[in-house]
Amino acid sequence: MNDIGEKTVEFWKKLEIPVEDFLDEMKTDEKSFCKKIFNRLRTRNEKWLGFLGLDKTKKRKRFEKFREMYNKDKELMFSMYCCSWFASKIGHMALIREHAAKFLEDDEMKIYGNDADMLIILLYLKHSDALVDLLYESFIRKCKFTKYIVDPRPEVEDIHVDEETVENLLNTYERKRKKKRQKSKVWWFKETENEWIIIFRRSRLKSAPIKLVDRNDFVRLADSKVFKIQKDFSRVEIYTKKEKKTIKKFAENLIKDLTNNDVKLSEEERKFPREKINKLISKWMKGEDKNVKLLEACFANFPLTDSPKVIIKAQDEELGVENALTDLRETYELVLDESDCEYVRIKFQGRKFTIKFFREGEDTSISFDYRGLSLEDRENILAYLNKVLTK
Repeated sequence: MNDIGEKTVEFWKKLEIPVEDFLDEMKTDEKSFCKKIFNRLRTRNEKWLGFLGLDKTKKRKRFEKFREMYNKDKELMFSMYCCSWFASKIGHMALIREHAAKFLEDDEMKIYGNDADMLIILLYLKHSDALVDLLYESFIRKCKFTKYIVDPRPEVEDIHVDEETVENLLNTYERKRKKKRQKSKVWWFKETENEWIIIFRRSRLKSAPIKLVDRNDFVRLADSKVFKIQKDFSRVEIYTKKEKKTIKKFAENLIKDLTNNDVKLSEEERKFPREKINKLISKWMKGEDKNVKLLEACFANFPLTDSPKVIIKAQDEELGVENALTDLRETYELVLDESDCEYVRIKFQGRKFTIKFFREGEDTSISFDYRGLSLEDRENILAYLNKVLTK
């Protein structure tokens, strides 16, 4: 294949570089293609001339010398050209520099640290797999994630997760779907100290026409999805443009199968200081906030034998549970700790909201059950909470 090995072609395809177009150009007019490589590299960055030892060659002789080098190792020169395209594709100098610094020597970073093409070329020559990570890390930085809290949080340790396991489980869920049975393919799997990052593509249509110059090709289309799962299974971040409910369900099933625990994902709306959340719950319990009527509250570690979980629910929405809580506190001398409140149901501006609390250290995250509520309702309750919790 024009002296370019199949492995090299497949490598650059995986990095979404149009190598087949380059090979067509190479086949049509190889001298012109060689000149194209030379001009692109020279125009974008002259340090590669020194890298190849061409800086000591007279300018009018440089292309001639480069062509000799090209003829000796077409695959290398072809890949340098692809490196330049890849650098343009990433288009984020700070990210390229940050990534390269993990693999290259200090001296190399001093010389080439401000030249994206050269950093990519060096990474390709020394640590080609690092380019795969760079591609997907670049993609992740552009994603807008939705954060979810895992409820209840599984109490597990030393869970092994790998790419093959995840892909098999995702396709198990696909096969169980009654209507649209699609296919999922994991493209990137990374394990860090604190999380697993999974990028997968999911087929959308059986086939859709791509209109080429001379014909209509039919191809299977796919959407990219991302899961970022905390290793303690406290949180999941999800990126998806479509079928949000389905992908959320896949994440729930994935955690269930990995941990043998039934869980639900609750969308995390905000984090607030634990102390402020507790003070607000206390105000609701005492009926001190005239904007809110407390209809229901769930407490863990209730101050009775064996520390049961207790739900206190109003029979009359107009009265709420404030009087009952006052009786517990004053008549029965049962002291309820706001930190043990797991969720409340409140009435605010004529609408009912269920708010769950997830405490970690000095912070408390909140989530809502928004079923039956409009976008305006969501905005109103968040505006209220932001106001009273950020004073």
